[in-house]
Amino acid sequence: MSAIGPATGLRATIRADLAANTGRTRLRDAPAGFLFHPGFATILLHRVAAALGRTRWRKLGDLVWAWNTRRSGCHLHPRSLIGPGLALPHPTAVVIGEGAQIGTGVTIYQSVTIGRATRGGYPVIGDGVTLYPSAVVFGMISVGAGARVGAGAILSIDVPAGATAAGPPARVLQPGALD
Repeated sequence: MSAIGPATGLRATIRADLAANTGRTRLRDAPAGFLFHPGFATILLHRVAAALGRTRWRKLGDLVWAWNTRRSGCHLHPRSLIGPGLALPHPTAVVIGEGAQIGTGVTIYQSVTIGRATRGGYPVIGDGVTLYPSAVVFGMISVGAGARVGAGAILSIDVPAGATAAGPPARVLQPGALD
């Protein structure tokens, strides 16, 4: 799984987020992306708040985070690890908890919650995963690369790479069951 680190700089991460949300890859397109693509605006402000939170400008990062949370209705914790290329097609009511780890090229639709169970840790979401509307992913579980979690699924079990999980409570379906 990729996260923002020495191998992936902030500029490359923002470029990947821009491409995932707008289809454009040039940073000079970022202002238009910010104005006309709410998913890109939400993740960009999250990246800025998280970057400021790791510097002596932490209070400013907290203000950017609070403003972003109120303007978008999304709670993306600044200390969550979110890889490049996060697509937020409908960025409303998305919650990503503090210890969650999100891979590269993940798509998260509206009203998705990724968080900690009462006891235990946070989920790890692999690269290229799609979480459909109102999915709830909680606890120390992993969702493998390329997996899909269906709308309204309540997921508290591991999902293998490439599999689909659906239903409340979620169960893993045979590959291609929903294709």
